[in-house]
Amino acid sequence: MKSKIDYQALKSYLQSCYNPFNSKSKLNFYSGVYSGSKKIEEHSHLRRLGYRVTCLPKDIHQDGTSKTSGDDVNIAIDIIDEVKSGDRVILISGDGDFCPVIKKIKQRDVKVTIIAAQDSVNNRLRFLADEYIDLNTIKNSIASKVGIAA
Repeated sequence: MKSKIDYQALKSYLQSCYNPFNSKSKLNFYSGVYSGSKKIEEHSHLRRLGYRVTCLPKDIHQDGTSKTSGDDVNIAIDIIDEVKSGDRVILISGDGDFCPVIKKIKQRDVKVTIIAAQDSVNNRLRFLADEYIDLNTIKNSIASKVGIAA
């Protein structure tokens, strides 16, 4: 069995842990897309659940691999532009590229929670956060099981 994120369960988990009485939460989802992408249905589903979906260009290389262009930068800009003193940012990423952003917003008295797998979280990012949650400890709460055909 392979796990896939259940975005309704993720939303419920985050709201129950961090925002039980305040409906002002913003849920942002960033996704790479390329021409002919089949993610349109997934994005529509996320929008219905209340996520703001930001689609970014995805470049396909000659060897068949792909890379989203500008995802970290767009996330960083949104964080810097949108958070204010007293807010909480929950970043589901262990990417050390976010360290300068986290350091900057903490100067505004913003609380930061990092959710990432233990084996992929940058130690400096983890240190900067007010709270770190190992993704593996909440996986069962936010995942739906997807069968894999043999």
